[in-house]
Amino acid sequence: MQSWTGMGEDFDHTLTVKAGESLAGRVAETGQALLFSSINGSEGVNRVSRFGFTRRSAIGAPIKMKDRLLGVIELANKKGSDGFDEDDLGMMQSSANQAAVAIENAQLYREVQKSYFDTIRALVQAVEETDKYTRGHSERVTTFSLKIAEKMDYGEKQLQTVRYAGVLHDIGKIGI
Repeated sequence: MQSWTGMGEDFDHTLTVKAGESLAGRVAETGQALLFSSINGSEGVNRVSRFGFTRRSAIGAPIKMKDRLLGVIELANKKGSDGFDEDDLGMMQSSANQAAVAIENAQLYREVQKSYFDTIRALVQAVEETDKYTRGHSERVTTFSLKIAEKMDYGEKQLQTVRYAGVLHDIGKIGI
């Protein structure tokens, strides 16, 4: 589990669902969105969830990028007396498709950032190789700076800036 709502603070986020098991598992196995407008237990989906609440209705949709399953979104118990319907299922599948694009973009962004940082690090190492007295200096500056920034409760974006600054602080040596 990566995210959830309504399950309480002590919810076990390490929970896994096997393919074919429960609604989320069936969605993962088939790769298709599923709708249960009324759950009575005969569909292979238990009316009482493993978390102890009673499901009246439920929908689930795969979060897929191309043919790769990234996850599953599942909703239970539509507010009001009506169960979920085909319109809800369509809206959920649309949301799942948008989530897949957002997740893929975030992964690509992280990969670009890592590549950028690795390139900068390679340049700095090339500079440091010319002077045996400063070899590893930028890495040490980065390590100490990050430890100080973490103690100061910097956010992730600020830590990233410190990481870049630590590596780049002596880049001016290229011109010397």
